[in-house]
Amino acid sequence: MSLPIVTTPIYTAQLKSIKQPVRYRPYTVKEEKIFLMAKEATDAKDMETAVAQIIRNCTFNEIDVDKLPSFDIEYLFLQLRAKSVNNLVELQYQCENVVTSTLDDGTTTQKKCHAAVKVSIPVDEITITTPENHTNIVKITDELTIEFQYPTIKLISELLSKRTSDPTLSTDIIAATIKSIVESDGTVHEARDYTKVELEEFIDALTLRQIDACQVFFSSMPSLKYETTFTCSKCGYTEQLVFEGLADFFD
Repeated sequence: MSLPIVTTPIYTAQLKSIKQPVRYRPYTVKEEKIFLMAKEATDAKDMETAVAQIIRNCTFNEIDVDKLPSFDIEYLFLQLRAKSVNNLVELQYQCENVVTSTLDDGTTTQKKCHAAVKVSIPVDEITITTPENHTNIVKITDELTIEFQYPTIKLISELLSKRTSDPTLSTDIIAATIKSIVESDGTVHEARDYTKVELEEFIDALTLRQIDACQVFFSSMPSLKYETTFTCSKCGYTEQLVFEGLADFFD
């Protein structure tokens, strides 16, 4: 006699890049093990890979995970987490308020509070936000504009494995996210028609000011965001906290 099959509920989530709602199931012990192993690893690429694998397992192979923008992947994973584990993500936040104390002799001392306070974040209140100034069309000169496409989790994973310690936005990231280059006369150069080397050479020929214009696309991309007011239970200090991006919710 075979063991009974455990049935699981099916939910839907509306992503920013797909018109139709995405069906998903809660993840199981098997997927939780994948997540915990990746969370303990020091390589950010491991986390990206684990999140993508869990989503593949839980969406019935009805979406191409490798083609989803990273912010949609992060949002969908949080919905999975809420239905699978808990709607609340609990983090520890250390109070950095400087407290002034008066000693018996009248002198004063100052030191940081450093109290560890639990911050609870309801997953269903985390949303994808897009700054008003965001656009994926960047004007380089009067004759040229670049249309960018949002980086996928697969692209981010590949680039993370090759990143150096250079803090600036590297040429390979900009080149990899170009969708097309458009001339003022209407000529369209689709990025898929050019090699990686050719695209990187095009980016390397830009001025620093033009690169800064490209960086605005990345710095203003849609992202997971949640704002809350932190109140220290020890010293009473209050501060506005902003959590942005998947890593902030699982530190």
